Amino acid sequence: MNLASLRQRTREFLDDYEGIPRFSDARIDAALNEAQVEACKRTDLLIETVTIPMTDGSSVYDMPASALKAKRVKYKSKELTPVLYQDDAIEGAPSTYMITTQAREITLDRFVSIVTINDVLSITISKMPTARMVDDTDLPEIAEHFALALCYWAVRLLLLDADPDTQDPQKSERFAVLFADVFGVPLNAQAIAINQRANNTRIRATARFL
Repeated sequence: MNLASLRQRTREFLDDYEGIPRFSDARIDAALNEAQVEACKRTDLLIETVTIPMTDGSSVYDMPASALKAKRVKYKSKELTPVLYQDDAIEGAPSTYMITTQAREITLDRFVSIVTINDVLSITISKMPTARMVDDTDLPEIAEHFALALCYWAVRLLLLDADPDTQDPQKSERFAVLFADVFGVPLNAQAIAINQRANNTRIRATARFL
């Protein structure tokens, strides 16, 4: 599904496809782009392996700008072990690493004093989309069978951020649940609450048929 198709489907979910539209194309497109980022944060949908050249005497390196988390780090084909804390680095071949999320840095337990062309870090990352969908023919970067679910989060955002006369918190929440059914929930209090409400909704729906 390209951007034009996703936008149209989002309008259908919003019941905003006849008469004067409540939501502009630009507003829907922004919500769909945000939905793709949110999907990648919740699930490892985009994976890439990148190399970072090492520097003499340095044990701290910037993570790629698009990285959400590191899944694997190798030095000269040897996989390094992730740890939660690093002491001051000493000289030698690195064996462990630590990721500082806020600073977006990777810190090694050892530094190489004289680097060669082969002294690189190979990092496998889960990442955010690298480009926004702008043109009607643009496609999401995630796999095609996940594309429709982006509309769920877009609807959720649009109905929460709408003008007071077009807000619909209950419908917004239903679409948040649909999105979570596909991509899971983030590990925070708000997500736990959404998940609990989703379970309650399912329980009530089941009870009606008993």
